[in-house]
Amino acid sequence: MGIKVLSSYRIHKESNEKILNILATPTEYDEFNYPKEFTLKKDSVGTIFVASDEALIYTKVLSGVETRNDGIVVIGSENWLDKADLELFERRGVVLASPNFARSASRNYQAFARRYIKKHGVIPSEFARTGFECMLLFGQQLKKNGVYFQEALQREAFIPGFLSEGFNYQDARDNQVVPFIHFEEGELVPAVQK
Repeated sequence: MGIKVLSSYRIHKESNEKILNILATPTEYDEFNYPKEFTLKKDSVGTIFVASDEALIYTKVLSGVETRNDGIVVIGSENWLDKADLELFERRGVVLASPNFARSASRNYQAFARRYIKKHGVIPSEFARTGFECMLLFGQQLKKNGVYFQEALQREAFIPGFLSEGFNYQDARDNQVVPFIHFEEGELVPAVQK
């Protein structure tokens, strides 16, 4: 895909100090004694992908990137939202892989939420939303393709979702559509618009 991986590290939470050593060890200072250059040169890395939901790991990465104050984009998981500094996420442009993303400001989501609240008296949970979306997809596929709809799903490239971004089960047993999201003016939106 043309991506050049400069380096890869396996860091356990017990040895998390390595993160700041790699990202934020200063080598030069400005006249106010603030770091202006680091062992890993500024703007030499475009993106850091953190394949961990361990808060200690990803907060250290974000801290290191914040210290550097350069253009590094950090990519992580939607699970980070549970223990997040949302303002930092927006300020740093953190991008999250979010297979469960549904834009809550969309017309379809608002209609679903209103009906759900009217019937159950509570705001729909992620499980309720996911269950609704799955039943809607399977019902439509049963109607369109019959009881062996999974075979038709493997041939179809993309199916738009009602609440989610959509589905693609082509040559796969799990959904290949994984939206990447980020904060924009305080709202989670897809990082790549269609």
